[in-house]
Amino acid sequence: MAGMAVDQSERLREAADDVILPLAGGTVDQICVDFAFTLVIDGMHTVQIARPGQFHDGATENVIDPAVPASVLPLLGLHQSVVRDARADKNGTLRLHFTAGSSIVVAPDDEYEAWEVCGGMPPVTPDFRLVCLPGGRVESF
Repeated sequence: MAGMAVDQSERLREAADDVILPLAGGTVDQICVDFAFTLVIDGMHTVQIARPGQFHDGATENVIDPAVPASVLPLLGLHQSVVRDARADKNGTLRLHFTAGSSIVVAPDDEYEAWEVCGGMPPVTPDFRLVCLPGGRVESF
C-alpha cells in the first residue's frame, strides 16, 4: 500500500528535545548500499546511515553496520514501507519508525558523521540538510 506523499510545505520542526523530520507519510521507494545505507523517500528525501545502529522488525532486533554489507540485508524489507515518525534528538540519535512496526535507531559516533537527512533534491537544491557530526552534535544546513 502506497503512503501519502510527504508534505513539501513542512520543514524541520523543533520539539522539546527532538528535531522532527518532515518524512511522516512518505514511502521508501529506493534503497542504496555503498559505504553507507541510504533510504530514498518519495523519490527526493534521503536518509543516509553511515555508522552502526539497530533495526527492529517487530519480532527481532538486528545490529546494522554499513561497513558490513551482509548486516544491512534485513533493511531491504523496508522497500515500500511508509514512515510513521522520524526524529533526531539533540544528542544525535536518529529514530525512524515505520507504519508496519519496524524501526531504525542510530546513535552518534565519536569519530565520524553517523547519519545525514536531506530533504528536497540533494545535492542540487536541498530544502534542508541535517547531519549528526562526530560526538553527537546535530547541525542543520
